[in-house]
Order: sequence, then C-alpha cells, then structure tokens
Amino acid sequence: MYLPQGLVEEACEVLLEHPRLRVLGPPPDYVFVMKLYAARGGIDHDDMVRLWPRCTFTTPDEAVALSWEAYPHAPYDEGLADYVAQIASEAIRPRTLTVRRT
Repeated sequence: MYLPQGLVEEACEVLLEHPRLRVLGPPPDYVFVMKLYAARGGIDHDDMVRLWPRCTFTTPDEAVALSWEAYPHAPYDEGLADYVAQIASEAIRPRTLTVRRT
C-alpha cells in the first residue's frame, strides 16, 4: 500500500538472503517518504526525525519533491513542506539531557 513509485529493487540493500526468502531494505530517502505518506502520528514523526540525518536530502523541499514523485495520487497538502522543515529542524537540534539527582 505504501510502496513508492520509482523505488527499484537494485537501489535496495539485501538484508537477508535465504534459499526461499530475500529481505530488502529500501534507501533511507524512500523509507522517509513512505513514513511521510503513511503519517500515523507520533510514531512516524519520531521515526522521521531519526531518519532525517541518514537521508540524502539537503533541504526539506527535496524530500517533498520525492514524496510527490513517489505518491502522485496523494491529496495535495499545502503544509507538507512546513512539516518536513519541522522534522529537519528537530533532527538537527541538539538533544538536552535531564539529570535527576536522587
């Protein structure tokens, strides 16, 4: 259901090769746009924040462009670029640690 147009088997990494099973891992860019299309709330959001540094996108607009190419049938979302920019911002923001003293 979420298989993006344009993803070819040759671009995928072979994760497991077995006589009757071959498991492929798509490139991070495609995993990102699949999650962006699925958009199941907090779970996908957190995953996309973690994925962003592994992607080859240099701008949020590049991710949005791949998303439209991969899912041309998706309804137009005028806030998509802003949402991806938010994800990118969260991905590069340094995380702060909270230290509890007991």
